[in-house]
Amino acid sequence: MKRRSARRHDAQRGMALFLALVVLLIITVLGVSGLQTTTLEERMAANSRDRDLAFQAAEAALLDAERFLNSAVVGNFNNANGRYLINAAERPIWHGNNQQAGQGVFVYSVNRPGGGAQAAPIPGVARQPEYFIEQYPVIAAAGGSLEAGVAAEGLAFFRVTARGFGGRENTQVILQIGYQR
Repeated sequence: MKRRSARRHDAQRGMALFLALVVLLIITVLGVSGLQTTTLEERMAANSRDRDLAFQAAEAALLDAERFLNSAVVGNFNNANGRYLINAAERPIWHGNNQQAGQGVFVYSVNRPGGGAQAAPIPGVARQPEYFIEQYPVIAAAGGSLEAGVAAEGLAFFRVTARGFGGRENTQVILQIGYQR
């Protein structure tokens, strides 16, 4: 009888090894899957942060343009150097497949319109944001107004287009605002 029990014991040892290897394989697959998920989530978070940085840079450029448009002298819009008449062929085009550089833009913190003091560069971006200003034809209404108590004569309207960059240059956000002066 002792021989039979010894044989059963030897057979069970091989089965325990097999089960341990199967359990280790399952744990390894779960670990690799978890690692891939974590890596993907980190990439998504980094891309989201990069896009937010580009958005904030574009907003800073819009604010810079608004400060310029609030100044006493806006200057001449001659379809160059960041000042364009509305839909001029020379203006930059930043969307679609036919992107063009145009005849110049304002770069935040470098060449501010009106020769204002330089702003502090935005940290962490691949390039400082750029923008250009387009002027609509001036409205000369006879006696009418768009707002109660305000004459409509001589109203100037502008469109500002800004492009912000994230930590990588290919991360870009383009914003536009309309502005009345």
